Amino acid sequence: MPARGKRERVVSAEIQSALEASGFVGTWENDLRADLVYLSGSLIELLGIAPENASCGVPLAAFLAGIHPDDQDRVSALARDAHGSVGRFAAQFRVVRADGAVHWVSARGQVEADEEGQAVRCLGMAVDITNAHVDHNDGELRILMIERLVDSLIPLRNVLAQDNSSILRMLIDMLLLELGKELSKPTYGVASQHLH
Repeated sequence: MPARGKRERVVSAEIQSALEASGFVGTWENDLRADLVYLSGSLIELLGIAPENASCGVPLAAFLAGIHPDDQDRVSALARDAHGSVGRFAAQFRVVRADGAVHWVSARGQVEADEEGQAVRCLGMAVDITNAHVDHNDGELRILMIERLVDSLIPLRNVLAQDNSSILRMLIDMLLLELGKELSKPTYGVASQHLH
């Protein structure tokens, strides 16, 4: 991982447009050793972080500060658990935009370890699920299945990125994009009892 400094992430305008239309709001990379989170996409704006700071990295506390006050402690505990167990991070939480609008975000990530088994970073993605509403239990089951599939795909994407498997990585990205679309559909989404 590069030392503290701006991270360059090249995403074509077409891909970024498709991602935004899908409800996908961005990615993050949490460098656990440096306690810095690098953010992309509209997740930066949703969390109220200055774009220039997002590309240079912000402390995890700044990331958490962008989350709705009623959800901060829970999300912080989930992050600590994932980092401590070198496991998966999964949370649904609210953010309050600068204009006062409340948005729901579903965030999923995977913690990676070094050769000694120590957590070194967490890579993840976030989807805006504000417009989603669960009409019945089938909707919750569908969300759970999609979230589990996303949980499985994130580590695979990271492995493919290290092996320079560009075609397979592109296919995984396309699948993640479609899953983000499914999560953001109005017939599926957040129910208060479904919070992680």
